[in-house]
Amino acid sequence: MDSRPIAFDEAGITPGRARRQARIKGVPVPYIRVCKGPGRQLLSTLTPEPGEWILRADGELELAGDPPRALEAGEVLVPSLARLIALLREHADSIVISCYPDDYACMAFDEDGISLANIVSFSPEEAALRALLFIRAERAAHEQSGG
Repeated sequence: MDSRPIAFDEAGITPGRARRQARIKGVPVPYIRVCKGPGRQLLSTLTPEPGEWILRADGELELAGDPPRALEAGEVLVPSLARLIALLREHADSIVISCYPDDYACMAFDEDGISLANIVSFSPEEAALRALLFIRAERAAHEQSGG
């Protein structure tokens, strides 16, 4: 068991929890990191819908307007939860988003009720995006192996 003390600020929040809860214009920073990291390739193929966020090349978030516009070089889409669920529905018959005190889970199942993904993250959007990326990676690996 680790006996090192845990540092808390005046509000009783650990530094790690504070980082997880950090937001830019209401968007969780860990979710933005997944969008511009592992999610970048998939998200670069989508056109931002009104109300979604665009992470500009300079690091600022811009709200996508109407009419929609294509992403410019260096920009990353930060999609809405509704958009992510629609994308998940292309791969899963049932999707469950669960809320816990400090995190969220996204569970996806096929038509037979077999689990395709069970991801826990710090926001529902991050959980849904990670589930989508996981399912797509599993399918690609299965297809590549000749399955």
